[in-house]
Amino acid sequence: MGNLTPRRPSRGGSGALGEWARPFGHSTLVAGCGVIALLAMQNSYLLPTLVLAIVFSIVVVGLDVQLGYARQLVFSQPVFMAVGAYSTGYLTSVQQMGTVPAFLIGLGISLVLAVVVALAVSRARGIALTIVTVFLVLILTNILSVTKSLGGTDGLAGIPAAAIGGHEISTPLQFGWLALVVLVLCVGVASRFVHSGTGVEVALAAESEEAARAFGVHVARRRLLVFVFAAVCADIAGSLYAQSQGFVSPDGFNITLAMNLLLMLYLGGKRSVIGGIAGSVILTFLPVVFAGIADYFLLVEGAAFILVLLVAPDGIVGLASTGVRRLAARWGVRFGRAHLSGAVTGEEATTPAHAATVDTVVHARDLTKRYSGITAVNELSLAVPGTGITAVIGPNGAGKSTFFDLIAGAQRSDAGTLQFRGADVTGEPDWRRARMGVARTFQRVRLAGELSVLDNVAAGSRLANKAGLVRTLFVPNLTRARRAAWRTLERMELSHLAAVRPGELTLANQRMVELARCLAGSPALLLLDEPASGLSDSQRSDLAQVLNALENVPVLIIEHDLDFVGALTDHVVVVALGETIFDGRFDELAADRGVADAFLSAGRHKANGESRTEDADRSLEAATGAPTGDG
Repeated sequence: MGNLTPRRPSRGGSGALGEWARPFGHSTLVAGCGVIALLAMQNSYLLPTLVLAIVFSIVVVGLDVQLGYARQLVFSQPVFMAVGAYSTGYLTSVQQMGTVPAFLIGLGISLVLAVVVALAVSRARGIALTIVTVFLVLILTNILSVTKSLGGTDGLAGIPAAAIGGHEISTPLQFGWLALVVLVLCVGVASRFVHSGTGVEVALAAESEEAARAFGVHVARRRLLVFVFAAVCADIAGSLYAQSQGFVSPDGFNITLAMNLLLMLYLGGKRSVIGGIAGSVILTFLPVVFAGIADYFLLVEGAAFILVLLVAPDGIVGLASTGVRRLAARWGVRFGRAHLSGAVTGEEATTPAHAATVDTVVHARDLTKRYSGITAVNELSLAVPGTGITAVIGPNGAGKSTFFDLIAGAQRSDAGTLQFRGADVTGEPDWRRARMGVARTFQRVRLAGELSVLDNVAAGSRLANKAGLVRTLFVPNLTRARRAAWRTLERMELSHLAAVRPGELTLANQRMVELARCLAGSPALLLLDEPASGLSDSQRSDLAQVLNALENVPVLIIEHDLDFVGALTDHVVVVALGETIFDGRFDELAADRGVADAFLSAGRHKANGESRTEDADRSLEAATGAPTGDG
């Protein structure tokens, strides 16, 4: 395997232009289709419907990022559409304000509201988040209905046409051009966002927030960024909606609109920036084209939603993409590797490096963790050397994984202190420790199923950890992260899997990819939680070979397989009942009476007239090759 330690890379920039290829392609495609549609319908009675479809598409683009990529199932889009619509409508009609200042004020209100709502529901996940946003819609529509200055239930009429730079945008065609420009910009931003290092972090957090934090992702900030982006798209669309219709009412922003927006997204295809646009166009035109069945349209919508979920969960675009891939496969054409060219070419990317070795990388003193009165870790102390592999073994329930979580920062200790490379990190969260150089694997593999192997490994580089929206849009951090990932995959002889999804891999390869993700960021400490679990003997041998080839990366490993541990290291720590009962050489294990008592039997039990401790003795003898003693 050679030296598997990621080298300290040098700066490089070639190949970065490829990171903007897909956003540019999406924007160009939408612009081209929009121009053709507007020109074709400029004299048609369907032109206002097309304009409305473009407006709804702007909302769905934001919803696609929020639901399709970040997996935030929300119904709050009508809320922010209403804020944009009513702000623009009220300020331009009642206060006689210009279009641009009215729009900016509405946008500011939406930004503040989005941040407040996102922070308020920051701990809500899944159905809880969905329910909260449903009630937001109900609350807002009630507020609008009783606010007389906004027209109450009658709505707000007489909203003037938009005027920008002294030019009035009064005809449907003119407004269509304006809406199309806004849509193209939103598509470009959304596509750039999801195809960036930040987008990879969002996808990883959607799969496993703990795994994302373990690689330096501030999950709450990423969730906030996604929520605000979707809210901004909805606000802009609301402003355009108000000035294109000249009238707004509470009924236009109810829960039915939220359901329609979701259907548009699912119909076109979530996780496809342009898929939702196709769904918006179809669903907006259907009531007009089939006006004869208007009374049954809600029934048709519901049936269509169910049909899409059952038959084509990836929507029309996903169905078409699958068909193209299958057709291409018959002709021997392969897709999915185009993005690798940017990762392979050019110099290596700059990743956070922690090359300087220290005598002790981790020093735990009297760490204690309790759960409802049960002590999982009891005043555990341990010093992990700055080089080599240290194995932590012990019976099930000994507190090993909890101890790992305390080191990684996934859990907070109730007592004791923890130093990492000489710095006190006792109170630091996991994402901050990850940025300091701690990398870990998990008992159950946690890879983002929607990402390629290359992008899963790229997440470990931590290059996008500090990127805000501006850096996300203009700095090619994903290209650099992919280069670091590609070099790591090459060194681990896994580059042939770069374009594959994790779900297509064997468990052994998934564990190797998870290890590669750790190594991509040049870690200062590698935590491996039962990496050999579920692997065959030959696969364990391959894994041991990889780990033994590591240089200058201190490793702390939890493992139950003593043969595997013996092939890796001489330094073993035994934990039982949350305490360290042995810290020494592997070949001294069998001679320790306390280890024999605790490792397999956790005390003396009689089974068929034979002491379970004798079973422990024989297991330790077989693994270590040394006779057990009485201690």
